[in-house]
Amino acid sequence: MGFSLNLVSFLGLTLATGILVDDAIVEIENIARHMRMGKSPYRAAMEAADEIGLAVIAITFSIVSIFVPVSFMSGVVGQYFKQFGLTVAVAVLFSLLVARLITPMMAAYLMRPTHHTEHEAGPLLRGYIKLLHWLNYAPTIRKRWKPSLMSYVTVIAAFCILIASTWLIPLLPKGFIPPGDNSRFVLSVQLPPGSRLAETRSTTDVMAEQIRSNPEVDKVFVLGGASPTGSVEPRNASIFVNLKHRDVGLLTGLFNPMINGVNSITGLSIPTLKGHGRIIPQETIENEILPKLSTL
Repeated sequence: MGFSLNLVSFLGLTLATGILVDDAIVEIENIARHMRMGKSPYRAAMEAADEIGLAVIAITFSIVSIFVPVSFMSGVVGQYFKQFGLTVAVAVLFSLLVARLITPMMAAYLMRPTHHTEHEAGPLLRGYIKLLHWLNYAPTIRKRWKPSLMSYVTVIAAFCILIASTWLIPLLPKGFIPPGDNSRFVLSVQLPPGSRLAETRSTTDVMAEQIRSNPEVDKVFVLGGASPTGSVEPRNASIFVNLKHRDVGLLTGLFNPMINGVNSITGLSIPTLKGHGRIIPQETIENEILPKLSTL
């Protein structure tokens, strides 16, 4: 199929790593459960494999049905994801073969019955179980358990979160490749034919001052008489804009976009976290500067 070990196929293998061992873990756990019931390793392996086989197959083919259609996407995106989708699908199918054929056979001959002792649940688990009982059930006067009001509140809250998440989808940025942000961009300036170098200089000086007025701009360098592609002509000019170093901290990168989104939706003015550098993306700064320059 012409596949090779590249970033896309390695991405598929990395994603499938956790899925590969999942089927075998489920098989072994069920075999160990049957052995704790007093069965021999051989009998426990056979009965446990038969008992959970359909579930393991269903899980595997549900994953395959998700990733295989990705490989048949058309266009440039399809060329990128063809190796990714098929790599994950083939790896998951092989994990199914290992879990259904090799794992029960090895467990039947290599696992040994061990004495199992039930341990009392710790305080964290006991508190979690009590919370579940409180959310879903409540004792009545006759000491019978029936669904409480909190169970209905939980279901309603789950549906509200689902609807809110669907409503927020249009606010998410979309695109195949995110816009780059290297804290630097170049502008090409071209005056009408016949313009002199002095006119080019006066025009670019006004543009440079307009660019420097943006607080996120660090330095501006103007090269008169030449375009960014190297074309030398008095009416051409190049403006190199260096932005401040962008803050790539985890807190500012996660919380500030969320706070800005909440402010834009609700109209509030919640303050953002102060970072160690530029927080505004380069694309936003360019969209602020270019319309101002077009009016000069």
